[in-house]
Amino acid sequence: MKALGVFLKKNEIRNYMTKIDKDGSGTIELDEFTSLMTEVLDKRDASTEFKKVFRCYDNDDDGKINITNLKECADILELENQMNDLNLEKMIEIGDRKNNGYVD
Repeated sequence: MKALGVFLKKNEIRNYMTKIDKDGSGTIELDEFTSLMTEVLDKRDASTEFKKVFRCYDNDDDGKINITNLKECADILELENQMNDLNLEKMIEIGDRKNNGYVD
């Protein structure tokens, strides 16, 4: 769940376990897990989530994500070796194209 950005409190997990564990086995099988994740993810507001992520990258609060912002995030995430200037510039270029209605 954490890999999908879903962070639940222990009491929420217990409530979901009671609700989802239909066979009472004390474990969650694939179909139960799929049902649970569908319910949890359906409750999320994508627009709000995207705004939160954008604000993480826009760490100087100027309403834009630039290469400096991306470098700082890459550093925090320990991805600086994978994110060279060329890769970051390409990310910005692709984002700008898609924002203006152009898609590769």
